[in-house]
Amino acid sequence: MELKSDWLDLLVLREAEDIWIPVTKDDSSDEPPPDSLYIVRCANADWDRLLCQPPVIRAWLYNRAGQRTQIPTDKVSRGYNITGDEPLEEMIESPKRHSTNRRFYAVGSFKFHITADRRHVMMNYTFGPLYAAGWVSRVSGHGTTAKLERDPGFGMWAA
Repeated sequence: MELKSDWLDLLVLREAEDIWIPVTKDDSSDEPPPDSLYIVRCANADWDRLLCQPPVIRAWLYNRAGQRTQIPTDKVSRGYNITGDEPLEEMIESPKRHSTNRRFYAVGSFKFHITADRRHVMMNYTFGPLYAAGWVSRVSGHGTTAKLERDPGFGMWAA
């Protein structure tokens, strides 16, 4: 049985899209942006370093055209990417995602962790060696009226 994305997952996916789509259209460099983006919901988080941590409990794959595919839950639970040929976490973190490009990796990642009380969401993205950030957002509202607002109490990091 496939897990359905709930309203908070969808809110985070929109946040990821708002960051990802401008990157795909960036023509200010001779170096192309990532070909695809893995968006992963992580079960754990390092609150001192503001980093989302495995295991991955849900994942999506975006292409540069903005098409989103949810990776089947059975592949996520077995730890495999959408093609099933290598572990998902390895694909996200692997040097194989590196290109000869100095600005962008060939594959980007956007990770998020939702707290148990669903009041905060930690988010990290990495599009290249010097194109990354991490922060925590507060969830206000519920369902279609919900919003994510950066929580300055947690700070932020960027590369």
